[in-house]
Amino acid sequence: MSPLASKNNYFGPSRWIYSTNLLRKYACLITFFFAASVMRDITSFRLISWYNISRSSSIPGGKDSSYNIPGPSARQDGKGSWCILVPAYRPAFKVLNRLIHRTVMLATDLEAIRLFAILSDSEEHSDFIKEFPVAAHQLTILNFDKLLNNSKLASSQLDSGTKLAKAIARTKIKVWDPRRVTQALKKFLGLETMHRVHGCSSAWVLDSESVPLRKFSFAEQFLDYEQNPRILVSNLSDPSMKMNARHARLQNNALAGLKLPSKVTNGSVLSFRTVDFWMLSLRRVSQMMEYFSRIHNKPFANAFMRNPAGVPVYYGNYMWHFFPNETSFVVY
Repeated sequence: MSPLASKNNYFGPSRWIYSTNLLRKYACLITFFFAASVMRDITSFRLISWYNISRSSSIPGGKDSSYNIPGPSARQDGKGSWCILVPAYRPAFKVLNRLIHRTVMLATDLEAIRLFAILSDSEEHSDFIKEFPVAAHQLTILNFDKLLNNSKLASSQLDSGTKLAKAIARTKIKVWDPRRVTQALKKFLGLETMHRVHGCSSAWVLDSESVPLRKFSFAEQFLDYEQNPRILVSNLSDPSMKMNARHARLQNNALAGLKLPSKVTNGSVLSFRTVDFWMLSLRRVSQMMEYFSRIHNKPFANAFMRNPAGVPVYYGNYMWHFFPNETSFVVY
């Protein structure tokens, strides 16, 4: 029998010594990479903590405040300026709870901001509190139904989500799913209320499905935005850019809603994208909504249904045409 095929050679001591040495090498490599990963996270956390401590004059609370979180009414600086808005509805309760849980766990300066959620009605509001009381404690919850009762924002024909849904169906909006029209109105009315009632000046709008993955600083995000406000724009003159008909219609809806003469086509230069990073000046959002109601001589929601489009599409076009020097336009 060939030595290479002998039982002793295959199962014998030399084979096991070789296997053990190989396992030790792999174990050393795994330990090294694990240690490097841990040190990277520790270093990252220390850097973020140092950043927050160095900003302590502008950020209330201390570095350990995330372990003893105050309720939302106490979580404001003098201006109450930095706010987060998360639109949600009943099927999204679990992911909203996950977002709040992860945010509380990973934000190094939660005391610097206020967390808002906008739900459909008072029934959803009470149900969310019952099902997720810990997450609800961190939130200021707005009810879409109640916001529709504001005569400046919606007429009496639209003073509830049910009436709004029926009105959208009657309007026969073909370019956008009716559900998306409602979602956009939720964001607009929520942002306006956060500014007018709660004193928020800047807002970051997050989808309820958003999930923070590592430690982060809200102050770092908001300070960066305030020092360099920017809006993402698509460059449609680039041959690689192709706009589908639905997207072009949404852009044109915003232009028509603002009564601007431009029209977006594939030959146009710029088109404001619907992206998943929405930071906004709430003073300008509120001004835009007032302007929109005035030029249409209707409450905002009533006029919006005729020309629906997403918040970033309206906001981008408004800033580009009326306040181009207040923000940078990052062209893709």
